[in-house]
Amino acid sequence: MGIGVTCAGCKEVLGFWIERTEGAKFWLKVMHELKTRGMQDVLARPSQEF
Repeated sequence: MGIGVTCAGCKEVLGFWIERTEGAKFWLKVMHELKTRGMQDVLARPSQEF
């Protein structure tokens, strides 16, 4: 699950992705999808917290 935080501090669910592994190809696919949906900047913080 991807969660984004707006400049105003509001959290938004960006999407759900399911893969067998979380390698570089998986994250490249996720970032490409977000870019095509209009995301302009990404500051990534990997986390297992929910």
